[in-house]
Amino acid sequence: MYESANVSDDADRTAFRRAEKNYKLYYEQDSKFSRKKKKLPKPVDLSSVLDFNSISQDFNRTGVLPDGIRVAEADSQVFCIENRPGFYFIPNALSLEEQCKWIKESLMTFPQPPNRTNHNAIYGPVTDLFESAKGNKVLVQEDTNIWKFYDGEEAIAKAKQRSCKSVSASVLLRKLRWSTLGLQFDWSKRNYDVSLPHNNIPDALCQLAKTHAAIAMPSGEEFRPEGAIVNYFGLGDTLGGHLDDMEADWSKPIVSMSLGCKAIFLLGGKSKEDPPHAMYLRSGDVVLMAGEARECFHGVPRIFIDEENADIGALESELSHESGDFIAEYIKTSRININIRQVIPLEAILMTWKLTGVNQYLGCKAIFLLGGKSKEDPPHAMYLRSGDVVLMAREARACFHGVPRIFIDEENADIGALESELSHESGDFFAEYIKTSRININIRQVF
Repeated sequence: MYESANVSDDADRTAFRRAEKNYKLYYEQDSKFSRKKKKLPKPVDLSSVLDFNSISQDFNRTGVLPDGIRVAEADSQVFCIENRPGFYFIPNALSLEEQCKWIKESLMTFPQPPNRTNHNAIYGPVTDLFESAKGNKVLVQEDTNIWKFYDGEEAIAKAKQRSCKSVSASVLLRKLRWSTLGLQFDWSKRNYDVSLPHNNIPDALCQLAKTHAAIAMPSGEEFRPEGAIVNYFGLGDTLGGHLDDMEADWSKPIVSMSLGCKAIFLLGGKSKEDPPHAMYLRSGDVVLMAGEARECFHGVPRIFIDEENADIGALESELSHESGDFIAEYIKTSRININIRQVIPLEAILMTWKLTGVNQYLGCKAIFLLGGKSKEDPPHAMYLRSGDVVLMAREARACFHGVPRIFIDEENADIGALESELSHESGDFFAEYIKTSRININIRQVF
């Protein structure tokens, strides 16, 4: 069915969509009609795909670069594309040891709650997914919103006894598509929700991101890793052309680290009508997108899992030696991408801290919304507790904001200590008032 498109169909597609279609994995039609035959990938012309690994080797040997490619002024091992300012490609940026470390972290640690994954929507927080898959466990639905891992035979018995749903951990691991680190990205709303519980990005990953981001940062500024999205790709998976446009300050780079099987990456322009550059991404490569490059459509139309093209022989061997066959078998047919972002611009950063002195407490907890310069911009939601202070300066003064809710129930109001102190100091009248109230004092310089 993939070859049924005619010339007019191609003419209706954008340049970016045509490139996606060209590189996407399709199978020979004949092989699909026989179960006994192994499916054979349809041949594809890869002659136009940039190979920065080869470009780097040739440049180190001859000093010559292909037309349209240059090295960054500050580092001869960082490559740029002349008509895509703000894009940086660092081949072999991660050592084999670093690749193994972050593959293991991506499978064992990053999907752990409170980090969110694509499984949250159906199963809620899933704990110890990797270890459960390794142990051949099965996730069984115990109640409407409660799922629990059991050993295989025990799970089958429980599922039959209760007539409830179940799914193997190994299937869930293979269906893992994303997890979030640091500030949690809400895919349903396409914004960062700072009210969601989260762990900070690991220090070692932060330092790695800062080191590689330095070349793309404005002079005198240091990259602040605040959120990250980890993408997991399996056979046939693609990432359609898109923009990473939910961060406030596009002058700061996205730091993108590739792990596992080789992929084709498409870097387009500000319109999908602009013909994209196609390039290989290998395990250990790092890409930076800052400034104008943040406005460019990009995507991953294909990963290679066959032994000839995946380019992970050394990685697979090292993982098998370090961690056993389970992770090595996973990565043989998978790609992992960790992309790290600075979410809040330095000029408009919100700073909160606790004030001292009881008389400065101001009542029940509330939700504060900070939007953008248009009400069409999805807002960030955050908690404001008694004693917090928010500063809004410069660009943040132009952002819409509001308080859609305060919490007055005992469980969520977060004013137990304040209520007790007020009752002790001033009697029950003040305490009774503040139990169901919030006071906000905002002070301004007018002239």
